[in-house]
Amino acid sequence: MFVELTMTLLLSIASTGRDGKRQYHDMTSKNHTMQQDMLACHNMSNALATIAACTRFLETNSSKLSPGKAHFHVDRGNAYLINGQIQKAIADFDKALSLNPRSPRAWFFRGVTRGKLKQYQLAINDYSEAIRLKPDFVEAYFNRGTAYGRLHDFSSAIVDLSTVIRARPTFIKAYTNRGTAYALNKQIKKALDDFDKAIELDPVHPVVRLNRASIYRQQGKRPQATSDYMTGFQNSRTSRIRLLQKRLKTSGHYNGRLNGRFDQATRQALEKCLQTHIFNPHKL
Repeated sequence: MFVELTMTLLLSIASTGRDGKRQYHDMTSKNHTMQQDMLACHNMSNALATIAACTRFLETNSSKLSPGKAHFHVDRGNAYLINGQIQKAIADFDKALSLNPRSPRAWFFRGVTRGKLKQYQLAINDYSEAIRLKPDFVEAYFNRGTAYGRLHDFSSAIVDLSTVIRARPTFIKAYTNRGTAYALNKQIKKALDDFDKAIELDPVHPVVRLNRASIYRQQGKRPQATSDYMTGFQNSRTSRIRLLQKRLKTSGHYNGRLNGRFDQATRQALEKCLQTHIFNPHKL
């Protein structure tokens, strides 16, 4: 299982890139409301408020600051993306790139949006352009590596994720994804090394625990696999536990509700299932 950058992490780089230095500080305005909209447009704590503020600003300044307005289209597009309005997000990123084709942020976030649509090759193209414009754009390397993994180009994924790890040696998700790429590329020892490092950084990380458990299970290391499965599912989101319960019910080991809680009944069912036959409750 590949882990993608979460929206929180995406937002944390919202002001990076060669164009990341905001140009709005050069603008003068007598309209206090416009200044408030400018600030609100760059605040991602409330996507709907950001969309409204960016829209008011762009409509008020429709004939001004064409290159500088690219920032506002990127921020509104990002807010649309957060709000699940994918096509509107792409339209804003396209507009931003028409105004400023040298905006690494615009290329990056359009890549994110294309990734959401499972258009992984198009996403890779956008990330590559972001990297060309900003060679130290770590998040773009991470997302491009993840997209390569989605396309089963594990060698390219490993190269990009290794670049990320060299730049940020404590970035857990980079170890998680590179370990997954190694595992799917049949480089098991390197996969385990990466999963071990990720667990060293975060002992209860659910995806890493479950991925390592899958390898241990394949190696016949039942006690280690069971331990990782228990820790992984105990700290997993509701949807993953519900899927586990559904699989356990199908295998005849669980008769409870699909409540998405790793309760005692679910734990006992998983333990029993792992003891009785080959069963993989989680796939890489």
